[in-house]
This record gives sequence, C-alpha cells and structure tokens, in this order.
Amino acid sequence: MKGLLKKDLRRMFRSWYFWLSQVVIGVQFLAYTRIEDFPPAPAFLDVGCMIALFAPTIILSEDERDRWQSYCLTLPCTRKDYVSGKYLLHLLLLGIILVEVIVFWLFWGAWVGIALAPMLCHATVIVLFSTAIRLPLTFRFGEYGSFALLMVFLLPVWLVKSDLMGQMVLTLAALGIFALSWPASIHWYSLRWKKGKIG
Repeated sequence: MKGLLKKDLRRMFRSWYFWLSQVVIGVQFLAYTRIEDFPPAPAFLDVGCMIALFAPTIILSEDERDRWQSYCLTLPCTRKDYVSGKYLLHLLLLGIILVEVIVFWLFWGAWVGIALAPMLCHATVIVLFSTAIRLPLTFRFGEYGSFALLMVFLLPVWLVKSDLMGQMVLTLAALGIFALSWPASIHWYSLRWKKGKIG
C-alpha cells in the first residue's frame, strides 16, 4: 500500500488541477483579507476544497482508463490495499488543506479575531463528507457521474449555517460516514471485480 500511496501522491503533485486548487485557496485567503463583503469564514473555503477534491477523483479515473487496477494486483497488494490507498490519499489532502488554513489563521486570522475551529471543521466536513459519498459509488459503478456527485452532495453542506456547534456536529457526522464508507468501498469494489467490470 505504501508504494500505491507514493504513486498517487506523485501523480497528484504533478497534476495541474492540484496546483490550481492551491492557487484558488491562496486567492480566497487574499480576497478575504481585502474585500469587506467577501463570504464569511469558513464558507469562503468551499471553492478551493472542491477543486482540490478533483485531484484524487481524476487519479482514480486515470487508473481505470490505463487499466492500472489490473496491473497493480499482479504486485504484492490486494484490492483492499488499492481502495485504502485512495482513502488515505484523501486524508493526506485534507491534512494539506488544514495546514494551509492554520497558516492563514496564524499570519492573519488570529489578529483580526477570526475563529480557527469553524474553518477547520468546515474544511473537514467538505472533504470527508464528499469523499464518503463519492468513493463508494465510484468503486461500485465506475468513474461515471463521480464529478456530478461531487457537486450534488456538497450542496447540503453549503446550506448549513457556519456556527461552531453546527460545524462540530457536521464534522462528527462526516467522520462517522467516512468510517462506514471505507469498508463499503472495499466490498463493492471486490464485487465489481468479480463480475468482470474492471480490467
């Protein structure tokens, strides 16, 4: 699994869409410090997090297109390792986003009274919630519709008020759904493989 994760990280860091997400997040941070009527924290993180989530989604699509899934099973790894690697990739991406939020808060947000916890919770909910819904369906039905699902299932997150208590409840719910979706993805991916829909 370590080798699979290294492969995915290398592809993600070489992809233009990952660095586009970093530019968008940086521009959002800058705009938040300059524009008075910019969306309130933590809602301004939405667009950057969404674009960042396209990176692992596209990597998964490229794996199917290049038949990497068939090749990797000739190596000392299992279908469980392959699926788990995609979940770990999303967790690492979440870690990168959270570090960026903390750096923004240390250098600017803390001085103007912006609360750190709601921003961290909001970013966590966006990444974990969308991942928990999208990955199982992608492993079950393939890459089709995964980008549309990313938009559809993020809509309820945007509509929730950004108070701290609401964000904490959503974060706990997202963690629970994420934990349940992991074994579900492994199971559905194995079923799809046995039916010969991967190869």
